[in-house]
Amino acid sequence: MLASVVILAASMALTNAHGTIWGPGMYCANEGNPNADYPSKQNSYHTGYPLYQLPWDKFWLNNNRNCKNDPPPDGEFMEVPANGVMKVQFASSRAHTNYGWGGKFYTGFVDGLTGYDVNENQPDCVTSPNIHAQNASMVAGSAFAIAYKSDINSVGLEDMVVFSVNQHAPWITVDYEYEVPDLPACPEGGCICAWSWIPNGCGEANMFLNAYRCKVTGATNTHALAAPQTPSYCEFDDSSCVQGAKQLLVWHQADGIDNINVDNRKQANGEWASPGFNDKCGFKHGAQTDIFSDSQISYTPSDDSSSSSASSSDTSAATGNVAAVMPADSESSSYEEPASTSSWEEPSSTSAWEEPASTSTWEEPASTSTWEEPASSSVWTESSSEASSTWSSSSAASSATAQCRSRASRRSLKRDLARAAAERKAREDPSIPERRAMNAHARSQRRAAHGL
Repeated sequence: MLASVVILAASMALTNAHGTIWGPGMYCANEGNPNADYPSKQNSYHTGYPLYQLPWDKFWLNNNRNCKNDPPPDGEFMEVPANGVMKVQFASSRAHTNYGWGGKFYTGFVDGLTGYDVNENQPDCVTSPNIHAQNASMVAGSAFAIAYKSDINSVGLEDMVVFSVNQHAPWITVDYEYEVPDLPACPEGGCICAWSWIPNGCGEANMFLNAYRCKVTGATNTHALAAPQTPSYCEFDDSSCVQGAKQLLVWHQADGIDNINVDNRKQANGEWASPGFNDKCGFKHGAQTDIFSDSQISYTPSDDSSSSSASSSDTSAATGNVAAVMPADSESSSYEEPASTSSWEEPSSTSAWEEPASTSTWEEPASTSTWEEPASSSVWTESSSEASSTWSSSSAASSATAQCRSRASRRSLKRDLARAAAERKAREDPSIPERRAMNAHARSQRRAAHGL
């Protein structure tokens, strides 16, 4: 069946997956190819690949993949509720979120498979899925930033102010929340937002970054944001942490564009240091409330900033907790899923679909695909000390107690996933064997990728 081919192709491509935030308003939803056919768009995954040793014009806002030229549809925004909570989805592929295939292949886990334990603990790093952490308490944290400009080509690092941090995202699950401070409204045409993540070891010393067309909703504040400052590494000295508005972190890129350097330094656990959106660099968990200036905004705010896309048609996902708001004329809002999924066929316009050459032959840039950990301490590596290189369950337990402050309990997550699985089974019982076979195929591919 063609549907099986489409999903199997996506699963095979994800054996070394990473990830990004997928949803309305994102740039590069189509992997930098806005003219790609419908299945290719729904299976996008290269957008979530890491950035390493890139010059500015390739690094900034993930333009290594032509992302600035792959904008969201007109009228589509990521909504940022002032004094509220953003609900977003992180996954290795668009297909595994509610933003791809109408949520049909959403399982609650980043790679679209099932059977994972949210309490997973691997001393040598969790590699299935590849999430750059040993367990939930060791997650490095990620952040959203905003620039009060509407043209992505005019946005620079000095325009982006970090406004929300989730120190516990991303992990192996899909759904996350980011608390939002009392942001002012965006100008007409919206703002440009960005999401970024720097893992704490467990692989190549790289980072992730992507852009979104966004707008602040429910805004009443008229104070402008302060000019962002360059963050500092302050794990051992809180007094040296930069206070107030801060820039996004730029690390291990080319041509001297980094704005933080932790080379030849060790962090508290004895391993080589890496910066991150957490306390080590002065980023507190939650809404960043110290980012405002005394000045008033100097532009006319968008007149629809207090509404929630009233002119848009709501396309709610089948599962999960994120409702994707799409414009009425967007491609995905006009797509209709056949009534029965047990014998689902691709729409006739894509019935002869083949993977485009531009994606089927894509390879990671040479600078990253052949990178090896050098002996020098300039990049992350396991500590030579046995005490620091061997992760202990007792230290993890205390770390989890001190750090893991997730908004939803793991028990609640398990219950939600079980309920979603039961609903999906009731709707699609005839296709369960097919799905089980696809999962088994994907797992075998992952084992082969790791030499198992």
